[in-house]
Amino acid sequence: MNRSLSVIIISVLISIFLLPNWGSGEVEVRIKDISKIQGMASNQLLGYGLVVGLPGTGDSIRSAITRQSLVNMLMRMGIRVNERELYSTRNSAAVVVTAELPPFAREDDRIDVTVASIGDAISLAGGILLLTTLRGPDGVVYATAQGKISGSANERRMFVRGTEPVVGVIQNGGLVVRDVNAKLDGQKLSIRLNVPDFNTANLVAKAINSKYPGIAKALDNATISLTVPQDKSDDLVGFIAEIKSLKVVPDTVARVVVNERTGAIVMTQNVRVSPVAVSCGELKVEIKKVSNGASLDEVINALNAIGATPRQILSLLQAMKAAGALHAELIVM
Repeated sequence: MNRSLSVIIISVLISIFLLPNWGSGEVEVRIKDISKIQGMASNQLLGYGLVVGLPGTGDSIRSAITRQSLVNMLMRMGIRVNERELYSTRNSAAVVVTAELPPFAREDDRIDVTVASIGDAISLAGGILLLTTLRGPDGVVYATAQGKISGSANERRMFVRGTEPVVGVIQNGGLVVRDVNAKLDGQKLSIRLNVPDFNTANLVAKAINSKYPGIAKALDNATISLTVPQDKSDDLVGFIAEIKSLKVVPDTVARVVVNERTGAIVMTQNVRVSPVAVSCGELKVEIKKVSNGASLDEVINALNAIGATPRQILSLLQAMKAAGALHAELIVM
């Protein structure tokens, strides 16, 4: 039996599980939550290391890079050994080590490091990373890393060969050995939005100017330039903290995100659908002509009410998007 649905916009309050002020769209957030100060980004570090102590889950004898690494390590410790004398017990593995070095990092600070197999190791779980130097893009050593590897439940599901993790984390396993010489300009600062948007950039500039008139100007859809007031040049930390605590209502692009596996649908406010008729098997949807089109959450609520499956809803959304009736970006995960 065919099922049909007509969606007509009426002036009612729809009950949905979202923020209380969803209807108005005025959700205030701190500037610090949607932006960063230019020049205060983290620095990426990279190194090559050797993991030992693996219970038969390391690289096989076919991995020449692991054998050579073992020979080099033993030679640095004053032990001479021929590579041919090494035999495989699969208790070691060659790895790449990565880390994020925070801005203004100082010597003796601790950072987390990530370790990933580059050979044919079965698992890194329980292994110990030997002392590894971590270099920045400029080739300078900024940190060293060493310690026992651990893996989270998520890593065990995501980074596996068989059922074991080949990516692990050493919490606080990195030791900063060189200061990061990041400096703040005492006269000019730039704020960069995490999600570029012309309207949001303009709103951020207005919020700052309401506190310090005339110091902020939106240069493009992601950059707001600040002139530091003279009486704040000696207290940049306090000034930045004050600016980043100001609140704005960021503008958002109409977007619909659908998880194809679970059927979960997340959308931004005011996603509209123009008059359209769509058919998906036995399910038919007709959105009639009204002044502002239909609200998508109303359409989905109505589809759920008649028992439409997640796959049917996704197919309908894709058809609406293809027809030009869904006025939003559609992302399928």
